[in-house]
Parts: sequence; C-alpha cells; structure tokens
Amino acid sequence: MALSSMMQPWNQPLILKRVLLFLLTLVLAVACGSPASSPGASDRTTDANCRTVQHTLGETCVPLNPQRIVVLWTPTLANVLALEVQPIGVASYPAESGITIPPYLEERLGDVAFVGDQNQPSLEKILQLQPDLILGTINEAIYPQLSQIAPTVILAWEGTPSWKQHLFDVAAVLNKTAEAEQIMARYNQRVAELKASLGDRPATLEVSFVHLCCNQVDLDLKNSFIGTILEDVGFRRPPAQDKTAEGGMVKLSEERLADADGDLLFVTTFSNDDDRALQKLQQQPLWSQLKAVQRNQVYPVDYSTWRGADILAAEQVLDDLSNYLVPSSSAP
Repeated sequence: MALSSMMQPWNQPLILKRVLLFLLTLVLAVACGSPASSPGASDRTTDANCRTVQHTLGETCVPLNPQRIVVLWTPTLANVLALEVQPIGVASYPAESGITIPPYLEERLGDVAFVGDQNQPSLEKILQLQPDLILGTINEAIYPQLSQIAPTVILAWEGTPSWKQHLFDVAAVLNKTAEAEQIMARYNQRVAELKASLGDRPATLEVSFVHLCCNQVDLDLKNSFIGTILEDVGFRRPPAQDKTAEGGMVKLSEERLADADGDLLFVTTFSNDDDRALQKLQQQPLWSQLKAVQRNQVYPVDYSTWRGADILAAEQVLDDLSNYLVPSSSAP
C-alpha cells in the first residue's frame, strides 16, 4: 500500500501538509536503506541523555526525561496519567465505538492532540507533533515507521488481567517504578480497608457482573479485569462465572439468563441502544427470578470503568463497591 493512502486528512494549509509528507517519506526511505538492526533499536547508543529499555520488539534508547510523549493504547494512557505524566498526543477509541476517550481519563487530560484511533493511528499526525517518545502495545505492524519518527516502545499486553503488570511496564519505561509501587500499595491498602468494612460478607456472597455492548450481553469471568478486582476483595462468583475463557468473558443468551444469577448483580451498558436492550431483557420472566433482582441487589455501574483495564479504573471500581455495599462509609 502506498504511504499516502495510509495517511488521514488534516486541517492544515496544503503546503505544510506536503512538506510534512515529504519529510515523512524521506525519513522512511532512509530507514529502509540503512543497515538492518534488531527490532526496537532505533537508537542503540546509550549516552547521558537516554537509557536503553527492553520491550516486545527489541530495545529502544528512551530519553531520560521525555517531554513530548504520544500514547497509542488506552490502558497505557491511563497508567501514564496515573504516574502524573501528561502526554501531548493520544490515540482515541476506534471510530465505531462512538466515543473519543473514556470519561474517567478525559477529565485528567490537559491540552492534548488526537492522532487517530488506536487501531490505525495517523503517522502524519504523530510526525506533526514531533514527539520524543511513543508508547504503544498493539502497533507492531507500524513499529518501523513509528521508530523512525521518535524512540518507540511496544509493550506486551496479555489481556485485561495483566493490568497490574502493565502499570509496572509503563513505569519502567518512564523510570517511575518507585511511583508505581506506591500506587499499587495504595490500591492494596484500599482493598484491605474495603475487606475490613465488609467483614465476612465477601466469603458468603456471590457477585455477578453483566455488561451489554454492541448487540450482545456478556458475563465477565475470573480472568477479566473486574474478575481480578473481585478476587482481590474476596468475593465469590456464580458457578457460570467462576471459570476462565479466552478473552475473559462469555456471551449470555436469554435462555441461559440464570447464569447471571448471584446475591449481588452489577450491570452496565455501553450505549443508548444497549440501555434499550437491557430494558427488554428485564422484561423477561427469567429476569424476575434472579436472586439479586428479588432482593433488590442490582446495581448500575459505569461501563468504561468496570470494563477498563488500568489502575485508575480499578480505583473507581473500589469506589463503587464501597458506596454500594458500605453505605455508611465514604470512599477515599
């Protein structure tokens, strides 16, 4: 595919656009003609201004104090923000999602440019920002082009249960491992406080989580983001959810609505269409037979946080658990 066909249109004067395209083409042409090197080694010289970082595609010499960071994956962005680093450019959710960035992250972002969606970021827009570091996870295909724009680190992503490890992976790149340890210690302290407030309830209650998105109803299992948090707090899961599966979730059909049964039921929807689908589901006779429904223990929660995969989302999940289940307390 021609390079020009990969670019996204942008609202700058035509002459500037042509100059940038020319520069990007020139840089990539030089890269293709240079001697082969190991993946990730866009700058193999370690000096006083950078440090070598190992990553999925090799190694990269990362600036000691990067100031112009572009982030191409939402959980990575959350961790960058949690570490109190402000990027200059970020990739948005895929266009079909209907949102640019999750609300709980948007409120933390300063003045930032969007560089296309995370599945297909715009090389042209990234080049225009003149970053000194690019962070991504699922961008292996365009890594050679990205690494010629700026030092690029492609981090491993083993699915949503790896959210804790991903925090430390991001922190290692930014040389903020001590800060990440403090963040995780704060999370563990909050979990311990919540468990103390709940007493023996987690060991005696089964917690179900149902989410609706994109014309589908799903259950998140043990090997999901929310599954790890519920396990940390000590909650039991209904038998149909107390297992693992590829992707950490299974589809829930109306015929198997009993699989959503539990003492507590948390429910979330992604869009207005999903809201209507939930209302339809709640009209089914089997819905009224769920224990949580009969006991008025059904709790609506925010989709972007309960289906997030990062420390900032996890902290808001703990807020919800505390607010719903420990009414007399106020979440930290």
